[in-house]
Amino acid sequence: MQISVIIPVYNVEKYIERCIQSILKQSFQDFEIIVVNDHTPDGSMDIVKKYARKDRRFTLIDNPRNMGLMWTRMVGYRNAKGRYFVFCDSDDFLPENALEILHGAITTSGASIVVGGIRTISDNRELRLIKNKLSYGTDSDAIYKSLMTLELMHSLCGKIFDRKLFDNKEFDTFEGLTNGEDGVLFYQLIENIDRIELIDDVVYYYYVNTASATRSRITDNALNKMLFSSDYISGYINKNKPSLAVYLERREIERLLGLLLCGVSKKRIKENTETLDPDRLCSYNCLSNHFNGITIWVYYILLNSSPSRSVYRLLKKIKNL
Repeated sequence: MQISVIIPVYNVEKYIERCIQSILKQSFQDFEIIVVNDHTPDGSMDIVKKYARKDRRFTLIDNPRNMGLMWTRMVGYRNAKGRYFVFCDSDDFLPENALEILHGAITTSGASIVVGGIRTISDNRELRLIKNKLSYGTDSDAIYKSLMTLELMHSLCGKIFDRKLFDNKEFDTFEGLTNGEDGVLFYQLIENIDRIELIDDVVYYYYVNTASATRSRITDNALNKMLFSSDYISGYINKNKPSLAVYLERREIERLLGLLLCGVSKKRIKENTETLDPDRLCSYNCLSNHFNGITIWVYYILLNSSPSRSVYRLLKKIKNL
């Protein structure tokens, strides 16, 4: 068995059939499909079972209760038999040649991870193409730099992983974590890689529900989980890669700027950061107390144009002008 495709399922009755069909129609057919039912309340699993009855490559697993995305993916990869792992969220889908391209790239390159392009789509049209960059190199330190400067996405999707990264490893895994959970795992995986390879091909379609996105508000529960994930990653880098502190500073400030730009109020951020590690609150408190309106956009642009210098020194210098 070459590839295990791992799909967590929760409340996706409208989209799961498209996801399953896109995998079954792949030009590369040496795969299994691991579907983990995260205690979904709708008819998603009825649709999955319809296909599983006709194809022996399916393995269906039920969580005892709703455990969240991070835990559900762990159940998936721990039950996978393939030499390589591909993660696919159940409301997204794959181009017909995605597995063929990813498998060819990882077997040819000998990389631990191959990263492809992602095309975001809505119901009516294609939106944008997401391509990753590796400006700093391909070893683990370089990858962390690319992650923290946001030129490499920490999403598990649109990638193929050598199962050796997962075998006999005990990763920190949090029940109920559904926001930023892929980053929590991805940062841990990078510690053990030999190298990473980028390809230009689009290997993943990421579905964006534009109608829902325009109306949606980041709930306190989601905000708390996002901040928890971000704080975990900060702690991980501080502990394991202290030499990358300047990149971590940039990451923390840019994450908060993103929240402010999305309309999350300073009051809500302050309330939700009370549970975080005090060592990582400086950037949150500084920004939430002093930045607002157009100022946020100015700092965001300046931050993105100055990736190699200390963010704290940069902001202090600008503030004193």
